Amino acid sequence: MKAAISQIIKIINTFFFKVVKLGDNPHLKGKVLKHMHSQSFPYRGVFIPSVPEEAKTSLQMYANRLKEEYIYTYSGRVIIEPVFGWSIIAYRNLVKESVYSFNDEVKVPFPSIAQYFKPTKKVVTVDSAVVVRLGWFNYWHFFNDILGAILLLRKEGLLQSNVSILIPEGLSKMSYFIQSLELSDELRSYNWVVQDENTYVESSSTIYCRVLDNHRKQFDEVIKLFEPYLVKRATAAKIFVTRRGTKLRRLENFCEIEELVQSYGYTVIACEELSLKEQIEVFHNASHIIGVHGAGLTNIIFRRSQQLNLLEIFPENNIPPNFFWLSASYGFSYNAVVGSKEVNGSFYLDPLKLESLLLGK
Repeated sequence: MKAAISQIIKIINTFFFKVVKLGDNPHLKGKVLKHMHSQSFPYRGVFIPSVPEEAKTSLQMYANRLKEEYIYTYSGRVIIEPVFGWSIIAYRNLVKESVYSFNDEVKVPFPSIAQYFKPTKKVVTVDSAVVVRLGWFNYWHFFNDILGAILLLRKEGLLQSNVSILIPEGLSKMSYFIQSLELSDELRSYNWVVQDENTYVESSSTIYCRVLDNHRKQFDEVIKLFEPYLVKRATAAKIFVTRRGTKLRRLENFCEIEELVQSYGYTVIACEELSLKEQIEVFHNASHIIGVHGAGLTNIIFRRSQQLNLLEIFPENNIPPNFFWLSASYGFSYNAVVGSKEVNGSFYLDPLKLESLLLGK
């Protein structure tokens, strides 16, 4: 019964709201200022090294996906709902650029009509807003999509003192957000506004920004925020980034794999057990890194301008390109090893397969 009611509510929400695009929309002429917009295949033609065939196939597939980068400003009344971050204009129109979409397909549920029309709902008014919340619960998304967007807006001169940076309450409690502000004077200087799940925000002018995935131009700007903490040690290290305490992409035989890499001089680390400052220093000084695909590998950016050999471990049925592309951008040496299919969050890696690659290093 509950499922049926939930489905009916979802249909009503979908029927009431309409998604509109800001880009080149004749109905919004005079309301939308396009600062920049580009579409490209930034990784098409990038040399793919001698990785396993299943990894190569996946990397080639991702390279053929169109990527988009834009900045728009909408001048006019906008209501920003608190659950998904939808911008609502002209009473019932949802701004497509305010949430995540892929190949024009919106991946986010519509807002609740009941909450939207609730007469007692809390509304906070700001002069100008930029909403950054894409993947806020993920370390890589925080660096790529949130800090990347903020730093692009700064570069374009759009982060004026009257601009509020809206973030969901969940992000404000994340250790990487808290520690980033502790380490960066620039980030502390911005006007962050935390939006809880019961508060709507009304803005007179709203900025929408999207950056390219895994592109060096925004990560170089991120690195500058933390440059004082790139402390070089006397000798470079070899590290293995474990995921033994996570819900996804866990190695079934992590004890066996960790013992193997330790016998080759690798130190096992868990990023979640290190502060942001410690992660920056550890990865800055790592010449060899092995790790299962996960957001912690974002830290390879802190090895910029130095030699790095990255060996990434994947389950057979989940081979995203993030760190291959980052490695290509920074000129790092990259290889991959593929285990069994991931089932219920874990997969098996043949230690002999891994050791054959360790012997070649």
